[in-house]
Amino acid sequence: MGVQLPPPAPVVNPRSAGGIFDVLWDCRKMGYSESSLYCWGKRLRHLARHCDLDVPESVKAYIAGKRCSVAYKEQLVNAYEHYVRFHGLIWIRPLYKRRSRLPNIPTTEQVNNLIAFCGKKYQAILTLAKYGLRPVEIENLRVKDFDFNRATVNVATAKGGKARTIQLTMKDMMRIEIFLEPYRNDLDKKPFPKARQITDCFCKIKRRYTKETGDNSYLKIRLYDFRHYYATMLYHKTKDILYVKEQLGHRRLENTLVYTHLVDFHDDEWVSAVARTVEKAR
Repeated sequence: MGVQLPPPAPVVNPRSAGGIFDVLWDCRKMGYSESSLYCWGKRLRHLARHCDLDVPESVKAYIAGKRCSVAYKEQLVNAYEHYVRFHGLIWIRPLYKRRSRLPNIPTTEQVNNLIAFCGKKYQAILTLAKYGLRPVEIENLRVKDFDFNRATVNVATAKGGKARTIQLTMKDMMRIEIFLEPYRNDLDKKPFPKARQITDCFCKIKRRYTKETGDNSYLKIRLYDFRHYYATMLYHKTKDILYVKEQLGHRRLENTLVYTHLVDFHDDEWVSAVARTVEKAR
């Protein structure tokens, strides 16, 4: 007997729920990334289960009464904006604005412990995350992007950012090389999983690690916090915010300045060896 799948969750207006695919297809034709389409689709389907997407006031009332963070309400509104635009609806966008928060920075010990806890595939993935790569950037890496002799990786842009070359230590490059060994002759191969799978697996990894060690502090670490860790440590070592901006692939300096509030310099051991100007960084 085959596995029986549960019926789909009921929706308020089946016709409007069916229009979600058309909205996402239009967004894809406009060049939006797969990760964005996935998130918008997930949030639109959530809204469709609780309100009529063709009635903006119904959507606004549901979002207003939902018990969740302001940030999530803003995400629901952002997703619904695409539905409104595609179907020619009229509404006044609610004024939800997430609060600015300083990022969570894991310790070096926590980062290294999580990497060591993984098998060779996710050791390679978390090592790349430790150097500031976003999950979608890891997904899009090809074998030819790695230079094993120089211990560098060329990272394509994501989120409208700038492409960059990241310098790794030889030890970290060797860890990645072990995983990539079967693909060495297939230069165009994309050996890493999809960004969504990477994020989901990381959640399982940190839960397993917490269960084995009993240290609940690991549960609050997100995969994106590895990127914050890299930026903070790099700024601590170089004291060069423009260099950090380039290494993160940021186009706007304002996105990088947050890391200046997270570092308390107690030594002058590390100083940037490269002089840069604001004009070059922009």
